[in-house]
Amino acid sequence: MHSALIGYLLKVTQIWNDLISILFQDHPPQEFSYITKFTDLMSARNIIKLLSETITEGGGDNPEAVMDGLRDGLTNTSWRLGEDGETKSKR
Repeated sequence: MHSALIGYLLKVTQIWNDLISILFQDHPPQEFSYITKFTDLMSARNIIKLLSETITEGGGDNPEAVMDGLRDGLTNTSWRLGEDGETKSKR
């Protein structure tokens, strides 16, 4: 799984310079460590490092917090589309 994702990230970064990462898990009571972990714009190299340090396990139970992850991505990412249609950074 990780190697396929890393290959995809390397292709995508030929188009976009920066990416975000949103990790998500189950809502409590299945999981208490975090529901989402948002990481703002970073290089593909840093995303790959983050993913290589991420441990995935479990699955097969109730749906994870996908909508929470999408909300975090839409509300916390530091880029926005400008009035001229060009991407603008809030950084």
